[in-house]
Amino acid sequence: MNHMAPARISPLCDKDLAGMSPRNLVIEFPGEIQRLSAHVCDVQGCARCYNEAAGYFDFVAGKPILDNEPMLCQRDAHPMFLALVSDEGRRVWRCPWCDEITTGGPADCE
Repeated sequence: MNHMAPARISPLCDKDLAGMSPRNLVIEFPGEIQRLSAHVCDVQGCARCYNEAAGYFDFVAGKPILDNEPMLCQRDAHPMFLALVSDEGRRVWRCPWCDEITTGGPADCE
């Protein structure tokens, strides 16, 4: 397994296929505040985020809601991100750690 830091990535939102921008999220726990670096969907009102360790999740009311079935890399089991969608609607996923590429996966766009 590759333990080097991931390369700079540019994920697309897996829900509305828009670009995502890097941001620091503030997560509030009782008596504790933590910061999490993630890519956040650029569409106003979309709560979708991506993080190299957690994969895609929704960020609602200061709390992450993780996906039950993330797209995992076959090579190293890290959560993959949506890198592009072809003109035919084929989704191309990439691993931020090893650059493995796969196609397919969840195709439901909201």
